[in-house]
Amino acid sequence: MVIEGSVDVRVPNQVGLEEDSATPEGLISFIIMYFSDIFWQQIPRGESVLQLLYEEIRRFGIEIDESGHFDTTQVLKAFDREISLGTSKVHNKIYKILNPSNSTTI
Repeated sequence: MVIEGSVDVRVPNQVGLEEDSATPEGLISFIIMYFSDIFWQQIPRGESVLQLLYEEIRRFGIEIDESGHFDTTQVLKAFDREISLGTSKVHNKIYKILNPSNSTTI
């Protein structure tokens, strides 16, 4: 995953979002799917992103365990529902934090 430089992710190869996937919705889906594989401490403002994400997941009423993990499927469905209803804007905030230059490739 490349966000303002190179960020390590525990996957075999670097993962990038390009063109149609480089959207707020695509980025939030990526973050949720690879959540535990992202080295958050290496991402600029990673702690801010985590705080926003955790607050929104709690608002959805989804449990976050003591190690910070959650049910990925449940969170993806909740974000999909809330984004389509227009009741969640966190994906836009996170996108702006992680992609301040509004690049078409993240």
